[in-house]
Amino acid sequence: MNKSHFLPLFGFGAAALGLTAVLYVFGAVFHSGAPAAPPDAAEVAAVKVARQQAQSLEGQRRIRIAQSNHGRITSTRRER
Repeated sequence: MNKSHFLPLFGFGAAALGLTAVLYVFGAVFHSGAPAAPPDAAEVAAVKVARQQAQSLEGQRRIRIAQSNHGRITSTRRER
Protein backbone atom coordinates (compact mmCIF):
# COMPACT_ATOMS: atom_id res chain seq x y z
CA MET A 1 0.00 0.00 0.00
CA ASN A 2 1.26 3.45 -0.74
CA LYS A 3 1.15 6.52 1.49
CA SER A 4 -2.06 7.87 -0.01
CA HIS A 5 -4.00 5.01 1.62
CA PHE A 6 -2.64 5.78 5.08
CA LEU A 7 -3.17 9.53 4.92
CA PRO A 8 -6.95 9.40 5.71
CA LEU A 9 -6.26 7.03 8.60
CA PHE A 10 -3.71 9.41 10.06
CA GLY A 11 -6.20 12.27 9.61
CA PHE A 12 -8.95 10.38 11.44
CA GLY A 13 -6.51 9.45 14.21
CA ALA A 14 -5.39 13.06 14.60
CA ALA A 15 -9.01 14.25 14.68
CA ALA A 16 -9.87 11.68 17.35
CA LEU A 17 -6.91 12.70 19.48
CA GLY A 18 -7.74 16.38 19.02
CA LEU A 19 -11.37 15.88 20.02
CA THR A 20 -10.28 13.88 23.06
CA ALA A 21 -7.91 16.68 24.08
CA VAL A 22 -10.64 19.32 23.66
CA LEU A 23 -13.06 17.30 25.80
CA TYR A 24 -10.46 16.84 28.53
CA VAL A 25 -9.71 20.58 28.51
CA PHE A 26 -13.40 21.46 28.82
CA GLY A 27 -13.77 18.90 31.60
CA ALA A 28 -10.84 20.38 33.49
CA VAL A 29 -12.10 23.95 33.05
CA PHE A 30 -15.68 23.29 34.13
CA HIS A 31 -14.99 20.72 36.86
CA SER A 32 -15.85 22.26 40.22
CA GLY A 33 -13.74 19.93 42.35
CA ALA A 34 -16.24 20.20 45.21
CA PRO A 35 -18.15 17.06 46.19
CA ALA A 36 -21.87 17.06 45.47
CA ALA A 37 -24.20 17.82 48.35
CA PRO A 38 -26.00 14.79 49.76
CA PRO A 39 -29.67 14.53 48.78
CA ASP A 40 -32.37 15.73 51.15
CA ALA A 41 -33.79 13.00 53.40
CA ALA A 42 -37.35 13.81 52.33
CA GLU A 43 -36.42 13.38 48.66
CA VAL A 44 -34.78 10.01 49.37
CA ALA A 45 -37.87 8.85 51.25
CA ALA A 46 -40.15 9.97 48.41
CA VAL A 47 -38.05 8.07 45.86
CA LYS A 48 -38.17 4.91 48.00
CA VAL A 49 -41.97 5.12 48.28
CA ALA A 50 -42.31 5.69 44.54
CA ARG A 51 -40.10 2.68 43.79
CA GLN A 52 -42.13 0.45 46.11
CA GLN A 53 -45.38 1.58 44.49
CA ALA A 54 -43.99 0.96 41.01
CA GLN A 55 -42.84 -2.54 41.97
CA SER A 56 -46.25 -3.26 43.48
CA LEU A 57 -48.06 -2.09 40.36
CA GLU A 58 -45.76 -4.10 38.09
CA GLY A 59 -46.38 -7.23 40.15
CA GLN A 60 -50.13 -6.74 39.96
CA ARG A 61 -49.96 -6.28 36.19
CA ARG A 62 -48.01 -9.51 35.80
CA ILE A 63 -50.54 -11.41 37.90
CA ARG A 64 -53.45 -10.09 35.80
CA ILE A 65 -51.72 -11.10 32.57
CA ALA A 66 -51.02 -14.58 33.91
CA GLN A 67 -54.61 -15.04 35.07
CA SER A 68 -56.27 -13.82 31.89
CA ASN A 69 -56.09 -16.41 29.11
CA HIS A 70 -53.50 -18.32 31.11
CA GLY A 71 -50.77 -16.05 29.79
CA ARG A 72 -51.53 -16.85 26.14
CA ILE A 73 -51.42 -14.11 23.58
CA THR A 74 -54.64 -14.06 21.62
CA SER A 75 -55.31 -12.50 18.26
CA THR A 76 -57.38 -9.34 18.09
CA ARG A 77 -58.80 -10.37 14.70
CA ARG A 78 -62.01 -12.28 14.44
CA GLU A 79 -61.53 -15.65 12.89
CA ARG A 80 -64.11 -16.82 10.36
